[in-house]
Amino acid sequence: SSLSFNIISLLKQYVEPEDILCISYTEKAKKEMYDAIKKNSQGQIADSIITRININTFHSFAYQYLVESGDISGEIIGNNILRFSLLQSFEKHGIFNYGKDYLISDIVPKVENAIRYIKNFGIVPDTIDISKAKAHLEKIHSSSSKYSLDEVLTFLEKFVDVYRDYENSKDDTVDYTDMLLLFSKNYISPHKYPMSQF
Repeated sequence: SSLSFNIISLLKQYVEPEDILCISYTEKAKKEMYDAIKKNSQGQIADSIITRININTFHSFAYQYLVESGDISGEIIGNNILRFSLLQSFEKHGIFNYGKDYLISDIVPKVENAIRYIKNFGIVPDTIDISKAKAHLEKIHSSSSKYSLDEVLTFLEKFVDVYRDYENSKDDTVDYTDMLLLFSKNYISPHKYPMSQF
């Protein structure tokens, strides 16, 4: 990729590998970038130098920064804990008497995705105006929907209850979405990355 050639060019200009930052979306892309730099440098750059380049995923870079700056303790709530917390809360609130298998296979994953999505916009349970949300749902609800308006409005209330239970269960820990939000709020670019590559 052109990005790998840019990094090779910087290394040939004697930029220290530790002063180069490359952010990828996934661990797979991170490995592919190391492989591309190694292949495209055609042996002109030693492996010991290539391995010192800071190639991180968004999550790993945010995590490293927040731990080093003391903004988080280092403990991140994993996806399995999030799902388990949601399942416990659904069972506690008796959501439509769904069976446990259906909750696990269908409802919990959908609610998990919905929570992550709205949380990326900073929407937390206490900022959700249920009466406004209900009024909006009443406007957009279609009579052809397989769910009645009453079911949808009830689920909205239960969704907020479940979301609140999850947030309250975390105590002083954070999940991956919290981590990225905290990072975007607190990050100050260090001077060591004058030629950062994204």
